[in-house]
Amino acid sequence: MASSETPVNFYSGAPLNRLSWLRESATFLNTAALDSSTRWLLFNKTYDPLMLIDPPGENSAEQTRQLAFLSTAQVKPLLGLDRLFGQGQSLVGGDNVLTDVIEPAELPEPKVLQAARLRGPKIVFLGIHEREGVKALPTGGFKSAQDLTGTPYFALDVSKSEPAEVENMLQSASPSPSHKLEFQESRPATIWFDPFHAPIFALGRSMVDWNARNRKRFPPDFYSTLAGFVEPSEAFEDSVKREIYEESGIKVRNVVYHSGQPWPFPANLMVGFYAIAESNQEIRVDLDTELGDARWFSREEVLDVLAHPLGTTMGSSLSKADLDAEKLPPPAFRVPNKALAIAGVLIHDWAHRKVPELSRNVDNASKI
Repeated sequence: MASSETPVNFYSGAPLNRLSWLRESATFLNTAALDSSTRWLLFNKTYDPLMLIDPPGENSAEQTRQLAFLSTAQVKPLLGLDRLFGQGQSLVGGDNVLTDVIEPAELPEPKVLQAARLRGPKIVFLGIHEREGVKALPTGGFKSAQDLTGTPYFALDVSKSEPAEVENMLQSASPSPSHKLEFQESRPATIWFDPFHAPIFALGRSMVDWNARNRKRFPPDFYSTLAGFVEPSEAFEDSVKREIYEESGIKVRNVVYHSGQPWPFPANLMVGFYAIAESNQEIRVDLDTELGDARWFSREEVLDVLAHPLGTTMGSSLSKADLDAEKLPPPAFRVPNKALAIAGVLIHDWAHRKVPELSRNVDNASKI
């Protein structure tokens, strides 16, 4: 008789409770991060995981490998200030604590920055492997380390750490001289992952990669279409409305599909839409603070930029000598290239009125 159990594929069956409702609590995150039971999975600049290489032994004539999960004490030299989350904008006024001995729950909860980490290597809370029979913590149910319901797991991005500091930490953390800690390429390393640790690795790598790709890294005066992620049980149209409102404070209607684009960074499908909005609405970038700036542009402004040799470049494809020789002023702003990104296609097609599948209201809109 065939089993009725749903298959659990590799990288799936995550054993951690992500406790997403506590991710904005600096008190919870600081306490969990500094707990003696916490385990850390480290990634380098190419998102390769730290592996523990075991020497040949009684059960194997060859070296064996496993994901290395280090303790807080072992990674402490890389973490920096004890206030790991909710650090505040400056080092003055008690925002940060420099002592090595601290009860994190005694730190006052930040009122504005919530769980923001502004200094030190990037840290991502992955979740807690809960003990059997415990109840998940409610939002307001956490007060101290005694309230932790299991083993916390974090991912640590050491790509910006000093190589010498990382190497010293790895040597100190090695269980014995015959063992070795080193970063190894992700794909070949997966043959050593067990069903418990594989989904933790997948979550950690995805979150570290996602955080690195979603920082405000646009150069000055570079503007693109608004973008975001579809959430569970959310239709595309609802996602478009929600993301645009969260990022810009603008309410839209008449959401219409344009096209899709596979995006292998790391493995996504981008879907492009147009929507109608009243341009007299106030633009707000202070709701979720993902954007550095947002503004309306007229069709004439966009066409001028698209016609400029540097209007669709992230970097300069023309040398300074070329610009000086041709006496070209810089573009007023820049937008994505339509040959590379769907955002550039959306902007280009709107500006040139090449959107026949859309209603005249959208095609003739005066601003984007």
